[in-house]
Amino acid sequence: MRYQEYKPPIELAAWIKLFWVFESRSNDPVPETIVADGFPELIIHFRSPFAEVDRSGEFLKQPAVVACGQLTRPLVLHSSLDAGMIGIRFQPSGMAPFVSIPMQSITDARVPAENLFVDIDQFVEEIMESSSDAQRVAACNRFLFRSIDFDHDNICIRRALETIMLARGNISVESLATLIGRSRRSLELAFQKEVGTSPKMYCRITRFRHLFDALSSNDLPVNWVQIALDSGFFDQSHLIRDFRRFAGDSPTSFLADQTSFANSVNQA
Repeated sequence: MRYQEYKPPIELAAWIKLFWVFESRSNDPVPETIVADGFPELIIHFRSPFAEVDRSGEFLKQPAVVACGQLTRPLVLHSSLDAGMIGIRFQPSGMAPFVSIPMQSITDARVPAENLFVDIDQFVEEIMESSSDAQRVAACNRFLFRSIDFDHDNICIRRALETIMLARGNISVESLATLIGRSRRSLELAFQKEVGTSPKMYCRITRFRHLFDALSSNDLPVNWVQIALDSGFFDQSHLIRDFRRFAGDSPTSFLADQTSFANSVNQA
């Protein structure tokens, strides 16, 4: 298995968090649980695509080029025998300037990227013909530079997201709206359009991510009381309830069962 991350050029850093490449060959593919992290993605499979496990347990093969909206619940994937993909991880509101639809329309959804991105065929062809990470990342940058609407830059939402991050999600929507000078209703509408969730849900995701990262970096036994307090949870039961909401299992069970791919992506 190989997982590698690459930084975007400074001109795109306001919209792109990072690029990542994953390659793996396995005779025994296993389920991979991906948790909410607050960042939408565009993924190009240059080998066999993963399958998505829906709520009924059915396997649905992902499109070769797939746009992934915000996650508000865990996503279960089934890896392929010969996997190879490059992902563009956008900033929380970073995908909006590249697509012509409101982001809430793809929340908790994976859709064929050609339905959202204009003139993507040339980009996909370049990825398929690339033989190195450097060539793939260069193709991503060319595509992003020619596709972005630079005039679509909602600074107000970016300020709100930065405030949420600094507060680790522990801020009320009313306080957030006051700090950035917007009404609550205006803020909620803008968040749904630009980010894909309500500001309250994004605060919950951010708080969960702080918890997830804290648990992932701690050795057993875990000081549950301290981690709960540090992450802004009222008590351990509140912590476990939110962890199940976004990861699908209790913290102890989830972290013990993580696979290599899920571990790499979830902790990126």
